[in-house]
Amino acid sequence: MTELFLVLLRILFPLDPVARLREITREYLNWLVTCLEDPAKLNDFLTNPETCAGVEAHVIVIEHGVQLLINERARQIAGLPFIYTERLKLVLLHRAKPPRKILARFNRAADLFDNLERFAHRRAQRMQRERIENPLRLAATLPSTSPMLRMVEAKHRALASLTPQECGGGGSARLRAETEGASSRNRAGLRSTHVRKLKHPNSQAHLRERIRAPTSSAPASPTSRARHPPPEPSPPTPGKHRPRPSTAHGCRRR
Repeated sequence: MTELFLVLLRILFPLDPVARLREITREYLNWLVTCLEDPAKLNDFLTNPETCAGVEAHVIVIEHGVQLLINERARQIAGLPFIYTERLKLVLLHRAKPPRKILARFNRAADLFDNLERFAHRRAQRMQRERIENPLRLAATLPSTSPMLRMVEAKHRALASLTPQECGGGGSARLRAETEGASSRNRAGLRSTHVRKLKHPNSQAHLRERIRAPTSSAPASPTSRARHPPPEPSPPTPGKHRPRPSTAHGCRRR
């Protein structure tokens, strides 16, 4: 019977685990109320300490389950993800409280379940307030210390403030124009720097020296010497006086 009930809950609430847990808790409460409405079981509960301890164990499980259910419903209202917490299991109590206190505790758990939505909304508001006032939360609005990061953040805020029409048309066009303008200015700066270097007289003279052919003062390579051999000495012309070589120490040749 329990398995069929769980299958039915999965069919009725396929995407809502909180609703399934709420119905399971409701069925648990109804079962315990039905047991206590039976005169024989009620008399056993009032007179037998072991039965009283067993009823108190069930009440403890129900009370803990209702508190968890309120917290899970509050997280659902606040928009937080569902986190399942395992319920308590039945424990064996060696000493039980008086039946009057057990019934009062059971009535408080039933009242909590009846006012489940009210308590869940109140706890969801407290969760949201704690998230806002938490000093350790991530604050995306803190200003950056770097000028470049401030400029990037300002651009992101400007893009976030655009409407969908501006993002589809004018906003993206303006951003594209700013990006293209910055890249064209960078290219223009590089070209002007290169032109200034070329127009400088020292740079032009340096280029001319690099392009100019090697002069005669430079040592000729073996290939150039092979192509242009040195001129041969011309034979002496007859009739011209050839200078006589001088002798050493001023002595005349006899």
